[in-house]
Amino acid sequence: MRILFFLLLLSFAPTIEALEPPPNVHVATTVWAGGKSDNNASIDSSAKATKKQQYRDFLFEDQGIAFSNHFPGGKADRITSPEPGVFEVFSEMENFPINDSAWYAFKIWSLDGVKKEITIRLRYPNGDNGYKGSHRYWPKISFNKKKWSRLKSFDEETATLKLRVENKPIWVSAQELET
Repeated sequence: MRILFFLLLLSFAPTIEALEPPPNVHVATTVWAGGKSDNNASIDSSAKATKKQQYRDFLFEDQGIAFSNHFPGGKADRITSPEPGVFEVFSEMENFPINDSAWYAFKIWSLDGVKKEITIRLRYPNGDNGYKGSHRYWPKISFNKKKWSRLKSFDEETATLKLRVENKPIWVSAQELET
């Protein structure tokens, strides 16, 4: 039986090898615009470095709030607070112009254990060549990183959400994390 299985595997080996790309082939991606693919407009991104995420905590001690992207799948490049109780989470594209809808995933909690109502604005700053990213994903939230739900109160036009934060972390992500 084992020999028959081994012979069967060997019969597929040439097919598998044929699927490997030759070493001189570079990868090109298709630009998506308006939900339609323009197969004639591909962009060579093989020489473009991918921006790596820097994992860190963002502490706003004067407001008793903390954010973090320091977990598998975490993504937030910068977080600011232009006014008390309002936070802007900046997420940049990893590689321009492949996908203008940057990924985001962060956790947030109250440093002092006091419940707080806060506003979070998702921001997608200009990438290379001044190209501005766009919002694509309706936020999902979790209290344990296992069970996720779509955030009910979200202003899609301004990419703004409101949360009640306490000492237990809340994860906010573009999609459910499976890490």
